[in-house]
Amino acid sequence: MIRLEQYGWKFDGSERWTLDSVTMEIEPGECVLLAGPSGTGKSTLLLALAALLKGRHAGESHGRLYLDQTDITDVSPQAVAGDVALVQQNPDANFATLSVEDEVAFALENQCLERDVIVASVDHALRLLGLESLRTRQLSTLSEGQKQRVALAAALACKPKVLILDEPTASLDPDSIGEVLQALGKLIENEDMTVIIAEQRLHAFGALKPRVVVLDDGKVAGDTPWSLVPAGIKEPFRLEADPAESPEAPDERNTPRLAAQAVRVERGNALVLDDVSLEVGQGEIVGLMGPNGSGKSTLLLALMGLIPIQSGKVVVGELDVGASTPYDLGREVGFVFQNPDHQLFADSVKTEALFAAENFGCAGPAVDQKATTFLEQAGLSPRAEDHPYRLSYGQKRRLNIVASVLHDIKLLLLDEPFVGQDRRNAAWLVETIKRLALSGVSIIMAVHDPHLAQACCDRIVYLESGKMLVEGSLPEAWGRLDESNCRAYVPIGWRQHDATHSD
Repeated sequence: MIRLEQYGWKFDGSERWTLDSVTMEIEPGECVLLAGPSGTGKSTLLLALAALLKGRHAGESHGRLYLDQTDITDVSPQAVAGDVALVQQNPDANFATLSVEDEVAFALENQCLERDVIVASVDHALRLLGLESLRTRQLSTLSEGQKQRVALAAALACKPKVLILDEPTASLDPDSIGEVLQALGKLIENEDMTVIIAEQRLHAFGALKPRVVVLDDGKVAGDTPWSLVPAGIKEPFRLEADPAESPEAPDERNTPRLAAQAVRVERGNALVLDDVSLEVGQGEIVGLMGPNGSGKSTLLLALMGLIPIQSGKVVVGELDVGASTPYDLGREVGFVFQNPDHQLFADSVKTEALFAAENFGCAGPAVDQKATTFLEQAGLSPRAEDHPYRLSYGQKRRLNIVASVLHDIKLLLLDEPFVGQDRRNAAWLVETIKRLALSGVSIIMAVHDPHLAQACCDRIVYLESGKMLVEGSLPEAWGRLDESNCRAYVPIGWRQHDATHSD
């Protein structure tokens, strides 16, 4: 079905080959999981397989690519569009229309299919991904996780021979991940569809029994059937917090850094947040959890004053958010959007890291050295002079975080900070978040993975349909979520974990 012969790719302006002499074959109906460190070429390989690399990106290649014995190395995307569908890591990069129904029907309409066929295919795809209730929604009103499922539904509606997915579960809540994997399993089994998935967290894909191909520095470093993949790699990211670490001044955690009172937000005609109240103390780390579309991102935007609230009040330190300028709020609060591309402004990685500090008049030798240290820790030093848009999705996310913390902030708001991160970089993020909290920075972060929440959060707030259903310390929150049949949001073995740390 697919064959790569010594395939390589180098972007213009880069001294290194992003892909270097990749050779492998993928059989019809096979499920292949591409793993490996962030920035090692996984997304670039997927673009090449979908004929979206050469001709769209400046660069050079060597070797050949074949699809069904046809050389597709230099063909246009139109040449493979009927056989290959790609769902990119950034959901917005997939979209060509404005509404859910139009997006799922778009490719089918371009094939000039009969109306009845299009309607049936759209109905089937929406049902398969549990999106019937969103059918008439505007894409701009959806959460990133909901957008991700819509992009997948649009691809599945075309019934391609090859489905290529770039981190399809990155922004999904645990229940949605289960729905997506169940749908993929049916397609592989019943439709003989070849599925190629780039993913950092492998544990969720066990039911598909994939073949795991590991890329490292643009080369194939491993090619293993699921049964032979080491158990440690298959497990969730269990990144334990160090129990020896504690705030230098524990009493200061009782000092409110943020207070939100009875916040109500409407977006369009929908009530998104309903009577949400929250206090966060100095140096406290609060995890926001809940299904896609439950209001997590909206709450973060409202706390930052980036969207209006219909009623209620938000105070950050001594600033009334509703009466403060964006400049004053930005000086006190760091914000990381869910989509990394939404906050890249500069022409180089190093300049981007310093962008906010420069704008707030905080730049200088000390901040410059701090930026250098952060970039080195984040694995971005070798890319310091590259344009940020040349980074991988996970690298962009780490750059966003570095750029948001260099101007002596008091509060940090993070929307899915672990998206696109491999195990090593997820560990770096956990360590960085904890270190910031120990320095007195208060942190609120939306997070779907309960194991990562377990590693660094002090408290959990669980939202559903815009309401706070659960709020409490980790043991209390896990217990209430377990009792409420929300076990997908509870880390595996949390009871044992709690017992171990209570001795």
